[in-house]
Amino acid sequence: MAIFHLSMTIAKREGGKRSLIAMASYRSGEKLYSELYEKTNLYNHRTIKPEAFISKPDYVPNEFLNRQTLWNKMELAEKQVNSQICREVNVALPIELNNTDQRSLIEEFVKDNFVSEGMIADVAIHRDDENNPHAHIMLTMREVDSEGNILNKRKKIPKLDENGNPVLLENGKIKMVSIKTNDWDRKSLVSEIRKDWADKVNQYLKARNIDQQITEKSHAEIGKKELPTIHEGFYSKKLEEKGVISELKRKI
Repeated sequence: MAIFHLSMTIAKREGGKRSLIAMASYRSGEKLYSELYEKTNLYNHRTIKPEAFISKPDYVPNEFLNRQTLWNKMELAEKQVNSQICREVNVALPIELNNTDQRSLIEEFVKDNFVSEGMIADVAIHRDDENNPHAHIMLTMREVDSEGNILNKRKKIPKLDENGNPVLLENGKIKMVSIKTNDWDRKSLVSEIRKDWADKVNQYLKARNIDQQITEKSHAEIGKKELPTIHEGFYSKKLEEKGVISELKRKI
């Protein structure tokens, strides 16, 4: 039976305990070298190799399609010991769809919700358990311009008065204020992507004459008393210490 699961978390460096390269290596199954930590990471414990790909805005240089290049650049751009290093979305893929359709579904979802806003998405589909196909989507926290420059998370602009004129300081200089360069952390983002994921899954199921539908609404919102069938599981503590966020697992 098709079920809904989507969660989003933000990974922090945690004083050097968490590495973007380690996270990307664990999810993709690819051997990656971290320039920051001077360490090679390889997690090849899976029985089925993850299906991984990177999706980016068209204007971003192709070098960012290289997983090691992408995450080393992003990791080195963060200078604070507790910097937010990436946003991650996890989704459960409908077992009613074949592998090709699952891939197409996640590609559309990523492009419409993240790449269209300027993010670069690193996607890894895990199919170790045939009853638990799911995708990890690692998202960049910083924008990249057409020349490959990684932009700051904030920028300064002139402060304006009620008439739209620049506010001046006592020395005659224009007063500047710091603002975020994008609204990727807006409160509505989670609800937006949850709804779009449910809508896209339902469209795929309907187009293939599969009599299943899912909803992003909670049991309370739809008046059901049943308990959810999905819950979080935890991978080993050692992987956490190495900078790998725990796998989100589901039981049916």
